[in-house]
Amino acid sequence: LCAARFLLGVGVGGIYPLSAARASEGHGEDTKAEDDEEGGSQDSTADEQQHKNMTNNVAWAFFWQTPGAIMPYLLTMLFFWIRQEANGWDDEAGMVNNKTGETNPDHFPVDAQWRILFCLGAVPTLMAMYLNALIPESKEFLEAKKQQKEFSAVELIKKHPARTQLLRALFGTASSWFMYDVSYYGTAIFQPDILKAIWGDSTDIFAVAWQSAAVGALGIPAAVLAIWNSQSYGSYWTQFWGFALMAVSFGLLGLAFALDLAPGYKFGLFLLVSFAINYGPNVTTFTLPAVLFPTEVKGTFHGVSAASAKLGAVAGTFIYKPVQVGTSMQFMMFMQAVLSILGMLVTYLFIPREEKVIDAKGEREALEKKAAPKDHYGGAGDEY
Repeated sequence: LCAARFLLGVGVGGIYPLSAARASEGHGEDTKAEDDEEGGSQDSTADEQQHKNMTNNVAWAFFWQTPGAIMPYLLTMLFFWIRQEANGWDDEAGMVNNKTGETNPDHFPVDAQWRILFCLGAVPTLMAMYLNALIPESKEFLEAKKQQKEFSAVELIKKHPARTQLLRALFGTASSWFMYDVSYYGTAIFQPDILKAIWGDSTDIFAVAWQSAAVGALGIPAAVLAIWNSQSYGSYWTQFWGFALMAVSFGLLGLAFALDLAPGYKFGLFLLVSFAINYGPNVTTFTLPAVLFPTEVKGTFHGVSAASAKLGAVAGTFIYKPVQVGTSMQFMMFMQAVLSILGMLVTYLFIPREEKVIDAKGEREALEKKAAPKDHYGGAGDEY
């Protein structure tokens, strides 16, 4: 199981940057063609529309993670119902025949259920592999690939006049994604523990499944709203105010635990936390590296940002339980509120407000001109 999880991590680690890069490329070509037909009089409008198309496509590519995360809970409830129908008894107590004292046969044991759940995860993976094989490479990627035969991405960045801006933006995307994933994975993985802290230890598997599905379902409208806001107000402000909403919701839930409010109030605030966590940074931390960095380094820089995010996921996974046991649930909520405030600060200081590619094209052309063989007149190429 550990070996399979390791291989899964390697695959996901590659899919994150590659899917974002692929979704961001090739969507401005139609806009440019239309602009050329009109005589090139709408250059700024075309560029703006191209960036909106890019952000929109990357965001929708990421959106499907949210309904996908709900499916295991829905399948768990379906398997629970199938087991009841197949066995003819409602709970574990029904396994023992009250008349004979013998154990009734279990026609759909739990051991089979979780193995089937694992196997079903391969279905969307195989579909994605097949569909991706049908998609041709974008013009941007093919052009960048030709250039990198002569100049590496590292060389382009080192000599880029906006190198400081690129590295500053990289720090912003990587660190904000790190802070977000500490909260996201810490909350998502220990969601059953949080629900038990709200409703008590008597909560059964089916109840945890439907409650988790209800919490996850709020992520769908939250992600859609984040995509719409990114189109209307830009990814920068969507991420900034998304972190703010996370800070407020985690703070309120922590206060509810501290005051020991009724379970209904705590669950309502946990629904707010779920909405906040799936809004804003959930989408923008994925889209910003794809729309800010040039094609030559987009996959690399998105990969660095995603790797930083997974370090945050590891931190959230391994720190959450020990800290919660050693302190309290309200302390964990307040700690995540502080992390969200730090995410706001990093976004404010390091993420560019103007959503456009920090392009390396100008420097690449300068390098090409410098490297071009000079003729006997002292010029480069055909220039006299």
